[in-house]
Amino acid sequence: MHAPPIGRQLPRDALSKRNDLFTRLSSSPGARLVDVTAPMLAGRLVVPNAFLYSKHDYYPATAQRLGYQGDVLIGMVIGVDGSTQDVTVLEGSSYPSLDSAAVKFYEEGRFTTPVTLDGQPVRAFFYQTYRFRLR
Repeated sequence: MHAPPIGRQLPRDALSKRNDLFTRLSSSPGARLVDVTAPMLAGRLVVPNAFLYSKHDYYPATAQRLGYQGDVLIGMVIGVDGSTQDVTVLEGSSYPSLDSAAVKFYEEGRFTTPVTLDGQPVRAFFYQTYRFRLR
């Protein structure tokens, strides 16, 4: 798993999907939502680095047998309790089975801590790349 650094620009197609999703999620009443890549938050934002997930292999067996590899850029909300919500593919791997497996991984797991802004837990829109590589 790799998270983009604060201030990183997303690929154009992913940015469009991200903007639509962020607008929808942040327009709900009382739905304050922080974007972890916002450059003006650098130094004030602490992003979790530990993710808890079940130990089963999320790499689909058929995809492995067919030699599929790829990266899936995922957008999600991290709740104030570290839970993941609204997990969405922002940029797919070109293999739907890998994209679905990456979504399942994040839907079934949780971060050990929430994102904090100035020391306070906040709901945050977060990006993570799940990499599928054959060994």
